[in-house]
Amino acid sequence: MTTSTILHENRLTVNDVVSLDKSLPLWARRSNPIIRRQLGSHWRVFPPELRPILTWVAYYTAFLIISLTGADFIFIFFIPFALVSAVVFPAMLYLYIRTLGQVIADSAMAMVMEYSNDSLTLLRTTPFSTMEIILSKISGTVWRRMDDIQDITTYTRTMGGLVILGSYIVLFSPANYPQVAQVLSLPMLIASLVRVPLELVMVASIATLLGAYTKSRNSTIVATTIFTFFYFLLLTLLRFLGWHWTVQWVIDALVPVLLPIGIIAGALKLTEKAIEAD
Repeated sequence: MTTSTILHENRLTVNDVVSLDKSLPLWARRSNPIIRRQLGSHWRVFPPELRPILTWVAYYTAFLIISLTGADFIFIFFIPFALVSAVVFPAMLYLYIRTLGQVIADSAMAMVMEYSNDSLTLLRTTPFSTMEIILSKISGTVWRRMDDIQDITTYTRTMGGLVILGSYIVLFSPANYPQVAQVLSLPMLIASLVRVPLELVMVASIATLLGAYTKSRNSTIVATTIFTFFYFLLLTLLRFLGWHWTVQWVIDALVPVLLPIGIIAGALKLTEKAIEAD
């Protein structure tokens, strides 16, 4: 490979980054100086592509529609793939928990260091508003873990649907609740794909909020971890209380999406007040 070829590929990589950044708000762009400073050498990361996600959702929808006809052959293919998905699931769960922990630690460190170095005052003299500074700090933390998000999203869109369908077959036996498992599985898969970035932003928002108030990295990490544990415990307990399947749909597909949005909005407002009060 010649030097000119390497330079050409590097220019293509930089151009791809710039092109992608242009489609994002200023506070979410990797070219944003606040994010670039926070990412350091980790700025060359890319988010999950939307097209493969939509393609796999379409495949899964077709699979569910065919399964509604009662065709036996579809379940002959389903069982081995579902077993493989279930075997891989613990590894993906570990990766997700680890990523949540890393996002919490990174967010706590990013905010506390701004106070320790007294650089937050300098940031507030820039053209960025206080809210844009907060959003940039959170975006930088999430961007830093984008490779892990890629892996988690890839598993969710390729194998996650089978795990979801299998769990609903256990909860709602086809003998007593025909076709209910299929009806619930698709919105749950879509909600799971949305939850991955939402929950990471949520824990980053909470850690940023607590970092702004406590100005202590360890206290922020401990408090955010406790909050995150009870948040997921609540969602898990709600799933297994024997609801009617229509209520189960709301709990599984809507609550895990709407609740983080509300928490993020509240955390952002409180963080803005904490910064402006200093």
